[in-house]
Amino acid sequence: MKAKEKRNLYRTNSILAIVLVTLVLTVSLCVSRRLALKEWICLLLLDVVYLAIFIFRLEYDRRKERLANNSQSSFVKVACFYAVCGGLVVGMSFLPDFTKPVILVPLLLCAPANAVIALMAGLFFDLLLVLACGGSIYVMLTFLLLTLFGALLVEPLLEQAYRLPAALILGFLNLLIPVALRFWAYGEGKTEDLLYGLGGGVLTGLAAFFLFPLLRRMCVQEMDKLYIRVVSDDFPKVKNLREYSQDEYKYARRVSEIAFRCAKVVGCDPNLCRAGAFYYNMKSWPGEPYQVDVRDSASRLCFPEKLTRILLEYHGENEKPSSPESALVHMVDALNKKMEIFDRNEADNQWDRNMVIYQALNEYSGTGLYDQSGLSMNQFLLARGYLASKGVL
Repeated sequence: MKAKEKRNLYRTNSILAIVLVTLVLTVSLCVSRRLALKEWICLLLLDVVYLAIFIFRLEYDRRKERLANNSQSSFVKVACFYAVCGGLVVGMSFLPDFTKPVILVPLLLCAPANAVIALMAGLFFDLLLVLACGGSIYVMLTFLLLTLFGALLVEPLLEQAYRLPAALILGFLNLLIPVALRFWAYGEGKTEDLLYGLGGGVLTGLAAFFLFPLLRRMCVQEMDKLYIRVVSDDFPKVKNLREYSQDEYKYARRVSEIAFRCAKVVGCDPNLCRAGAFYYNMKSWPGEPYQVDVRDSASRLCFPEKLTRILLEYHGENEKPSSPESALVHMVDALNKKMEIFDRNEADNQWDRNMVIYQALNEYSGTGLYDQSGLSMNQFLLARGYLASKGVL
């Protein structure tokens, strides 16, 4: 049975930021449009209903690893993009009804989240704009169609082969839907409507083709940045370890760098291996109560699931390594400890270090420790060869 998660400060602050942005957005629209008190109350009540559903869905998708494939997402990126979208909506409120580029909201929010989250936020922002700005049913229908199609066509934008046609379709939709529905509503068309639509279509197409893939890559690469950040000297837990024990800190830093270099040779994720090796012995660190529960400690730090899994598979005590990175971290840590003992005993210096390393790794592999890791024989041999190289250990 999976342990119940405890409250995480990163996620809590991000959710509070989302709530604050929603309330500020609503109040800003109410003030700028000079709405009556009863209209304020109605919109704020809608905020409460929407936020309850939105936050529930956000948390649900996080647990299902649908946010950057990370069950420990901090929601920070989502909150930042959400705030940008809120600012855009405020700016849109001053534009003519059929010219508001609402399709940009799902395009932006899909980058750190997914189509469902983006669609929920986009539809609610559409509702706020129509209610606050006094738009007609045709305006609402325009917004809904643009938001819906924007969310549905995001996935093809992620593939190079489909990016151009998807961007062109989105651009044409942003041109044709507002013009068509405005003509339906008023029975007439104006040159300025076509010019507005053309400008919005070009903007949407460019944003879909260039901006969205760029933002998406930035969010996907956030995982690598997180692995790097958690082992940087200014990260709180790294600073704590350095203050508590210089010996533990130096050891963690040493195995971390060896694992990083070895991973590059083997073809594993180097940043994941570096972070995994640094925190591998976390449960035995002095000072704060890391010993309580590795998963709880990792969750509080918003460690990605892959990193947490490596820590839970510590030396195969409870579970065998389930990934090549976990197997590699075990090799590096176990060999470093063995070599420290080897170096302390002068009598052992008559033995060949390479022979000790080869025998140790062969022994680990022979026991079936790495059978479930997915580490190939070629990767094992490359790792063994590198770790036996002069000056590595």
